[in-house]
Amino acid sequence: MTRNIVIAVDGDTPQAVQLLEWAAENLNIRSEKKTGSTDGVAPAEPDVHVTILYVTIPPKLPDWGFHTLFTGDQVWENILVENQKRAEAAKDALRDHATRLDLPAGVESRPGDPREVITSFVNTSGADLLVVGSRGLSGASAMLMGSVSSYLVSHAGCSVVVYRAPKA
Repeated sequence: MTRNIVIAVDGDTPQAVQLLEWAAENLNIRSEKKTGSTDGVAPAEPDVHVTILYVTIPPKLPDWGFHTLFTGDQVWENILVENQKRAEAAKDALRDHATRLDLPAGVESRPGDPREVITSFVNTSGADLLVVGSRGLSGASAMLMGSVSSYLVSHAGCSVVVYRAPKA
């Protein structure tokens, strides 16, 4: 039976790299080329499918048509194109990190609200495990901004591991 693991990240950030490193060390998902290594790391199980999911939050202005008054259509189009370029660069960097860590993972990106996009992705892909990071917000910040990881624990249709990086 194939294990289907989704690792949701917020782009090419230090927190995302730490999350990928933690997953490589703790979830037995390294590629077969680690078989002969002397670091004691076992190779991945043969039927493990890993997807690194990067959710992009598209730029938004109120849908009152004001963006064309203040920026013009071409400027707004340039903003959208630049956002897409950043997303592609982040996907490439995440793919490079996965290769460096010997993670046999595909990288996908989806635009939208991280809560909705990640929940939909894991529920439609048949994920067995979702791995997400926690920013460690507390108090008023957590109430105002909300917690994506808390939402996912309640709404994802699979087990969820919430990784919190050690404090420096």
